[in-house]
Amino acid sequence: MHQTSPLIAICVATYLRPRYLRSLLKSIEKIETVGFQSHLIIVDNDVNGSAQPVVNDLIELLPLPVTYLIEPTRGIAIARNKLVEAANTIGADYVAFVDDDQFVDPDWLRYLLDTAQAMNVDAVGGRWIAYYQEGVPGWFKSGNLRNGDDQTPTGTRVVQLNTGGVLIRLAAMNMIPGPFDVRDNMTGGEDYQFFEQFNRLGYVSVKCRESIVYERIPASRATAPWYIKRQFRYGVDKAVRYRRSAPSPSRIRTGVFLAGIFISSGKHSFLLVPRLLLRGRAGIVRSIGAFAYELGCLVGLVGMTYKEYSKTHGE
Repeated sequence: MHQTSPLIAICVATYLRPRYLRSLLKSIEKIETVGFQSHLIIVDNDVNGSAQPVVNDLIELLPLPVTYLIEPTRGIAIARNKLVEAANTIGADYVAFVDDDQFVDPDWLRYLLDTAQAMNVDAVGGRWIAYYQEGVPGWFKSGNLRNGDDQTPTGTRVVQLNTGGVLIRLAAMNMIPGPFDVRDNMTGGEDYQFFEQFNRLGYVSVKCRESIVYERIPASRATAPWYIKRQFRYGVDKAVRYRRSAPSPSRIRTGVFLAGIFISSGKHSFLLVPRLLLRGRAGIVRSIGAFAYELGCLVGLVGMTYKEYSKTHGE
């Protein structure tokens, strides 16, 4: 590792969201880079290279080198694996993932690196704040159904992070084959799967409250059906990770039994509809989402998957 000036590969996977990508790159243009070197790597998952005009428009304005690559095979895990491969090619010390529907605070990356170095840890996750687009209904905003403004204190050790605004030591990342599981290409959850393995290998992850990214929430991601389907997918993902870590048939049967008991226990039973009505629209949607999560756990245990990433939201 470069002791005085580490190299950070800022890694962005993008697919058919040129307007959002432009906003992200404009925010990266303003990041604070004192004390480290940075290199932007963009992997376009569109075989037609639809992101290239945006990159070409802004490349001269960006204060860091840029590598633009096309990954023709669809899938979020494959695209992110290509980002890691490119980061290794340039000899990076760290990778910093940010999503193409996000934009970053100028000090986003500096806070992540300062925390990683001060605490000598392997991964640092910042916090993301919802940035609601035009058309998002008030009940969705006030109900905090998509607000990720996590107030976990800086330095708190965590098991799970995701790839929306995270810094990871590349040498540790390289210890996991892939490192993202291509079985999760269209379902999502590949980042949670990665961090579960990361934690089992003994690598340390912490939070950094001062590091901020903003995530665009379009109207299409601010509806009751979308929220309920997302919670269902989270449940499926959780069960899939359980199946992979505990593949014995007896343990899977036990998991199915317990999930079924939990659902039938009545905690989120629709027999409670009168009480749910008192919670308002957001409360009702949240309760149905909790039931959907449990249902997702059950069907995931019996082998079902849910391909959320077959549809792109945003522009």
